[in-house]
Amino acid sequence: MYIKTVDNDEIPRCIQVFEQSINSPVTRKSYRERLDAFMEFCKISDYEILVKTEPKQLQTHLENYVMYLKRKHEKGDFRARSFAAYLAAIEAFFVQNDVDLNFKKDLEP
Repeated sequence: MYIKTVDNDEIPRCIQVFEQSINSPVTRKSYRERLDAFMEFCKISDYEILVKTEPKQLQTHLENYVMYLKRKHEKGDFRARSFAAYLAAIEAFFVQNDVDLNFKKDLEP
């Protein structure tokens, strides 16, 4: 279970900000899992490093991840609804941490 707190030094501030924006504990957990999947794809293991990565590089990671998810969808390994949910989690993290990325590009399966 993820704890909603701003005083917990063990949880990076960028995660605290992200999780404070999500009211439902179920959504909070699923968004965190989807963000972790994106980070694993990008081979980034630290949330603070993710936030500090150059936006242009993050945009490239995002576009590559979208293409990866589209390939999974085309193979039947990934549902369209899941696709939107994964992107919503990633977008919420970056919006809450004031990182501007273009989520308006061709991001539909």
